[in-house]
Amino acid sequence: MSAADWMARLPQEVKDAPFFRLAIPGSHDSLSYSIRADAPLAADCPDAVRILERLFGPVTRSILFKWSVTQSLSLSEQLQLGVRYLDLRLAMPAEPRGAARGKETQPHVVHHLCGDDVGPLLADADAFLAAHPLEVLIVDLQHFYHFCPDDHQQLVNHLSGLFGDRLCPYWPGATQEISLSWMQAHGYQVVLVYRCEEVRGLRGVWPGEALASPWPDVRKARALLGFLERGLAARDRRCGHVAQCVLTPRTGTVLPAGLCSDLHSGLAARCNKAVVPWLRARRQQRDHLNVAIADFVDAAFVDAVLNLNSSNPAVELPKIADKPHADVYL
Repeated sequence: MSAADWMARLPQEVKDAPFFRLAIPGSHDSLSYSIRADAPLAADCPDAVRILERLFGPVTRSILFKWSVTQSLSLSEQLQLGVRYLDLRLAMPAEPRGAARGKETQPHVVHHLCGDDVGPLLADADAFLAAHPLEVLIVDLQHFYHFCPDDHQQLVNHLSGLFGDRLCPYWPGATQEISLSWMQAHGYQVVLVYRCEEVRGLRGVWPGEALASPWPDVRKARALLGFLERGLAARDRRCGHVAQCVLTPRTGTVLPAGLCSDLHSGLAARCNKAVVPWLRARRQQRDHLNVAIADFVDAAFVDAVLNLNSSNPAVELPKIADKPHADVYL
C-alpha cells in the first residue's frame, strides 16, 4: 500500500465505518521543523528560560532549539509518509503597545521558539490534497498566543479560503455519523478542529470536544504507556480521541543536559522504541485506537498505526448509514 494514498486503498468496510474509528497517524507540533536556531523566543517559552536567555544569550537559545524542534520531516514529507493529523501551536507577532496590526499579518508556528508563518506551510497541505483527492487530513489548532477576536476570524477566513470546499462541515452528532467513504464521495478532505470559543459555530470549524486530546505530561515510557492504556479504556466513543505518544521534558532537566543532548536522543527515540511495539500489540484489542501522534514520526511509527486498520475479527467496526444526517447542513 502506498502511504501517500493509504486512505484511498482501505477496505470498503473500513471506509464505511465511523471516521473516528479509523487508526490515523499524526505528528506532534507538526510544523516545528520550520524553527531555526537563531529564531526569537516564542510566546509559549517558559519564564525561567527567558531569564536565562537574558543572562547567557546565544548559549541558552542554542540549547532551547535542540529541545523545541519535534519533527525532522517537512509537511510534504510527513504527508507522503502517511501522516493525516497535524497538531498546530500558533502565535500572532507581538506588537508594540498601541501599534495596529496589518490585515496581512499571519500567525506563525511556535514551540518555545518562533517558526515560519502558518499560511505558506499549510499551502503544502492543500497542494497534497489536490494531488490525492481521496485522502483526508485533520488539522488541529491546539494553542493560540497573542490572538484577539479579529485575529481568530482572520485566520479562519484564511483557512476557509485555502481549503475551500474541502472543509468538512460540523454538526452535533457528526463525530458518530460521518464515514471516510461519505467524505470521499462529497469531496471533503479537511477536518478543521479549532480549540477556541471565539469561532464556535462558524462553517467548517469543529470544536475541541469533538476530538479529545489528553496530555500525558510524563517523562518515562512506562508511565506513558499506562496513561495511554487508561485513556483508551475511558475514551468517549461518541467523539474522536488523540493518543499523545510523547514524553515531555522539564525545563530543569533540559538546560543542564542541553549541551550534550536533544529532544530526539534524550526522549523521543526512547519513547518511540516503546510505543511502536505497544501499537503493534493493539491489533488484538477491542478498544480501537483512533489518532496517535509522536515526535519525529518515521515509517515504523506510521506503519504500526496503519496496520490497525487491517481486517481483524477482534476489532469491531460498526457500519453507519450511507447518507448521514449531514445532508441537511449542506
